[in-house]
Formats: sequence, C-alpha cells, structure tokens
Amino acid sequence: MKPFSARALIEKTRDKHRLNKEEVQYLVNAYVEGTLNDYHLSAWLMAVYLNGLSREETVWLTHAMRDSGVKVPREAAASFWIDKHSTGGVGDKTSLILVPLVVTVCEKWLGPGAVRIPMVSGRGLGYTGGTLDKLESVPGFSSNLTMEAATRALEQNHFFMMGQTAQLVPADRKLYALRDCTATIESIPLIVASILSKKLAENLDGLVIDLKWGSGAFMHKQEDGRRLGEMLVGVARDSDVDAVAILSRMDEPLGYTAGHALEVQECYEYICDKRRERGLDNVTLALAGWMVSLCSRRKLSVGAATEACKEVLGSSKLEEQFLRMFTAQGGDWEAFQRRRESAQKSLQHLEYRAAKAGFLSRLDAGEMGRLLWEIGAGRDQVDAQIDLDVGLEFHKKVGDAVQAGEKIVSVYHRGADVAQVEVRLGSAIDVGEAAVSGPAWLSEVIDE
Repeated sequence: MKPFSARALIEKTRDKHRLNKEEVQYLVNAYVEGTLNDYHLSAWLMAVYLNGLSREETVWLTHAMRDSGVKVPREAAASFWIDKHSTGGVGDKTSLILVPLVVTVCEKWLGPGAVRIPMVSGRGLGYTGGTLDKLESVPGFSSNLTMEAATRALEQNHFFMMGQTAQLVPADRKLYALRDCTATIESIPLIVASILSKKLAENLDGLVIDLKWGSGAFMHKQEDGRRLGEMLVGVARDSDVDAVAILSRMDEPLGYTAGHALEVQECYEYICDKRRERGLDNVTLALAGWMVSLCSRRKLSVGAATEACKEVLGSSKLEEQFLRMFTAQGGDWEAFQRRRESAQKSLQHLEYRAAKAGFLSRLDAGEMGRLLWEIGAGRDQVDAQIDLDVGLEFHKKVGDAVQAGEKIVSVYHRGADVAQVEVRLGSAIDVGEAAVSGPAWLSEVIDE
C-alpha cells in the first residue's frame, strides 16, 4: 500500500471531506505497525469525534480493524454462526442464559449442529459488569483460550466463551486505549467500529445487539441509542451479517441481583425456571427469540422462536447445557456452590428497609451501579482486581407494593462504610403512595 500523508488525512476529516478506503486502511495499518505515532491518531480521532464519519467510511474502518489480526477459523458448513452484543448495564447477565438457551432450542427445532455461538466477551469497566468476570466467579473457569482450543470447543460444544486475545483485532486494543485518554470514546462511528470489528472477526452470519439506555447505561437517552443501533445494524449488514438491534431500558437494575457470583446463581435459577424476574425475563426472551429466528434464516418467526425458548425453561437438557458452559472450560460448579456458602458466612450484610408502606417507584440503576463499584464489584482499570462475591440483592422491584419495615435491598460487602452505603441507597430508592407500573423494558427493535 502506498504511503499517505498523515497530516493530509487529518486535514480531510477535520474539514469534513471523506476519506477513501485505502486512506482509512492506511491510518489503521500504519498505527498498528508503529509507522504513525499516537499524536497522529489522536488528532484524527478528535476530528472524527467532532465531525463523524460516513457509513461507508465506518465500514472501511471496521474492516481495517477486523483485518489487523487473526479471525476465528471457519470452514464452509451448514451451521449458522451467531453472537449477541450488549452495551452493558447494572445486573445485565443475559449472555449466561442466552448461550445455553439458544443452543438448546436450535438443536431441538433446527437439528443437531444447526448453530455455533463464538462469544468473545469483555471484562467490566466502571460499574458495568463484564461477562468474563461473571464466568470466572466459577472456580477453575478459563476464558484464556487459544484459537485452536476455541475451534475445538465450537465443534464439540457448539459455543465458546473467551476474552479478546492479543492476536484478535489488535487495532481495537490500541485505538480504544488512545480514545480513552483523548476523550473520544463517545463517538458513534468509533463505537461501531470497535464493537463490530471484534464481532466480524468471529466470522458471524448473524448478530443480535442489546442496546441499553437510561440511568444505568452509558447512553442516557433513547434517541442516542437509536442512532447507535441504526449505524450498528447498517454496518453489520454492509458486512454480510444479518443483524438486529433491540433497545432496552436500564433505569433499574436487571434481575434480582447485581454482583458476579450472585448473578451466576440467579441465571441458574432462571434456567431451572425457579425464579424469573420480569425485566430479565422480558429482555432475555426478546434477545433469544431474535437469535433463534436469525438462526433459522428467518424461516421461524420471532414470536414462534420466543415461544420455543419459553418451552425449554426448566428442562433437564437446558440445565445440562448451562452447566456445560462452565465445565467445558474448566469450571467446577460444585466448587462454586461451596464458595457461595462460604461467602454467605464471611460477607457482612446490610439490609435496607422501607420506612413506610406504599409502592416502590424508583430503584435507580446508576446509583446502584456506583454502589457496586464502591463495595469492590467494579473496576476503574481493565486489569484491576475486583471482588467476585460482593453485590446487591433486590427483594422489591419498581411497581411492587411494600410494607413499612420490609426489605428492599440487601448489600453483601466486606467492611464498607455503612453510613455511606445507606446514604447511597436512600438517594436511589423512592417509595410512593400511588400504585405505579413496572418499567417497560423493551423500547424498540431496529431491523432495517
């Protein structure tokens, strides 16, 4: 590829002129190779942050980042390769349910080996919990798979759950670190390229995107989520991946728990059809229905696919698939249960109770997320250590009737400042006299 002038390309984006495919590729490749310095890319990223990129430029950027490293090997086969991506939120644990659920339903309705789920996940940052952190709360579970091991797992189990390796989309690692320190994270084209470059490196046929918005999400407004969703779906389809985006609200935590080991246990109870919180139920089944429909190459309607997912909840086959998700990568489920019993004895408990009777009208996800971070469940750097056992349990959700003295939230911690925790909870929880409805979790679907 012929060399370009970095300054000239920065000027083009600064002056709102479009780059061509070769120019975009040069910027990515030269930066990964070390030909361009941080200050070159910092200037260009700021120009993108201020002026944006066209959809076509975003496709080229995504592909250049995808092609900066290895891809998940794939042979031509009849199976449908699909994944799910979530922009994250407080108590967002759907991946741990979706993988076994979609595999189970697809094998029942579409035949053995009909689906493959290569899931490359991340760790939590801030108060947004990461899928890898939850998985690793099960002793022995390893997310550090080689590409050869990941390929074997896909063949044997029809899924894998792994972290991003140094060889997989290295351009994203470098560019994300630079975006973080140059205040250019919140750029839709850059977000799209970061998300999709990793997903396209999985060699997918389909992708379902869970876009959170609200107080506990990084996007607070529905219209911002819609703009991001439209670009994600458009770029994915321009890359020959059938994609849909589902906007879901994150104003209260999802499910009955927030905190890594607590969430894993809740997922197990959901799988066994023992405890299904309405928000987690609504979001999970919406995502699962779309995933199964796409796996059928849209021959099965979303409604029929969703009903098929409901039918297998509580089945021994689904429970077996859930446990295999851990044991296939070294996880010891019995050791996890022993660890939970030990944690229940060693952790301190704080119970926040209703001061009066009424109806729970607010359970602020953002405040709950910040509390999680303060008690050790969240991190401010990707490599920081976190406490996998601490967390929150919600005994009431928005819309529920409460009596004076009834428990609303339990906090499991290791010597947190109790007074500060109670202040945080008091600022996040409201009990009113008038009956209120629970939140409408699902906002809209982007499928065009």
